[in-house]
Amino acid sequence: MAESRAERHPVAVAVACLGTFLVVTSLPVAGWLEGVGLSADGARAAHAGLLAALALGAAAWYGLLDGGRAGLLVMAGAAALAAFAGPAGAYLSWCAFTGVAEEVLLCGILYPCLRSCSGEGGERRALLGAAAIFAACHLTGTLPVGWAAARVLFAGAFACGMIWLAQRTGRLWVPALCHAAFDTAFFLLTP
Repeated sequence: MAESRAERHPVAVAVACLGTFLVVTSLPVAGWLEGVGLSADGARAAHAGLLAALALGAAAWYGLLDGGRAGLLVMAGAAALAAFAGPAGAYLSWCAFTGVAEEVLLCGILYPCLRSCSGEGGERRALLGAAAIFAACHLTGTLPVGWAAARVLFAGAFACGMIWLAQRTGRLWVPALCHAAFDTAFFLLTP
């Protein structure tokens, strides 16, 4: 079997994917979509759906995800539908898309690339490295220091759990679904 791009160049793949996601998430895509007439909630849902489609496409391109093309088409179609859903439907779609995008990036791209770089027996280093990067991506300057630290620690622990779940089940959709369910529950339970 031919080596995937990620197996040949794991560091380049991890850096390229993280860089792309940091750029795309920082772009005011939701604002642009609002400018063409979508509601704020619909625009946010469409932006998150496009991120999920980007994650699936990247994972398929780098040879890390079988069947990525089908998932890409489903996510792109769902993102288009979510843009026109009511506020609650759009927000719940945003929760689902965020879970898919982050878990494809974390469990489907970042962890496998770091594991490949870590050599034999490097699973723990790869797990901690991926969790640290995932946690750092959740650091925001808008929270007080104590809350920001708690958020980063929780994100790191959450990442470890999702990677464990993906490794245990051998399926990427399981942590993506769990992440989406967590985000949805958080949305429904917070005032």
